[in-house]
Amino acid sequence: MPVCKGRAIALKYGPIVDTALIPLPKRSNTQRENKTIKQGEVPSE
Repeated sequence: MPVCKGRAIALKYGPIVDTALIPLPKRSNTQRENKTIKQGEVPSE
């Protein structure tokens, strides 16, 4: 059973796994792309 201690998780059994979460830039649609999407079409790249 895992026990949470701050950001670390101690496992009683099983493999040791190391992970890292990294922030990704957020992509925003333009007003034209939003209008196209709302019409049910796919905006051009």
